[in-house]
Amino acid sequence: MSWVHNAVRCNVEELDLDISPGSEVAPKFPSHVFLCASLTSRSVDLGCTSLTVPSTFSSNLKYLELTNGLVKDGFFKWISSCCKCIEDLVLQEVAANNITIESSSLKTFSFVNDDSFDVLNISCEKLESLIMEWIIQSPSKHSLNIFAPRLKYFSWKGNLMNHRNLGNLDILEEAEILMKPTGDGFENVFEVLCSLSRAKVLTLNEETVKVN
Repeated sequence: MSWVHNAVRCNVEELDLDISPGSEVAPKFPSHVFLCASLTSRSVDLGCTSLTVPSTFSSNLKYLELTNGLVKDGFFKWISSCCKCIEDLVLQEVAANNITIESSSLKTFSFVNDDSFDVLNISCEKLESLIMEWIIQSPSKHSLNIFAPRLKYFSWKGNLMNHRNLGNLDILEEAEILMKPTGDGFENVFEVLCSLSRAKVLTLNEETVKVN
């Protein structure tokens, strides 16, 4: 992928990269793109490849979108410690052991995932919008922890896990809860709705309303 190397040497600011294997063996992701200081926006379809980033390199990224593929634990540490300007993060069908996002700049976080990880920790003091679609098979082994005191919009599609802490959502303006029919008990749903009591606009799907 010499053209990618040439592109990042030309001080590009936006990069949209789709890595499609086209064969049984997927190409190795060119991790040197993360060394480009001029990049502020990056969208990458990993195409089922594994992503490793330089753990100590500071980035000027403001927008990052990753689709498909596997990311190592070091990726989230890199986001937390080296991406001081990041404002928008999108993770779609990205596999990981666990996900911990800690950021003092992140304002929007969106992710779509299935049962590929057990723990999601979000600690973002400036986060204003959180969109998550998380389909799990075993509620007892998953946990969700959120610290986002400035959250204004929260959309949650999926099903409930037994261990969850939504934190303080005192300035929440709009919430959308779209549960899947998996036998979530009334008490669990009621507890979530109580956490969203400050929302001015609350949208519930039929499955959530019928939980008993």
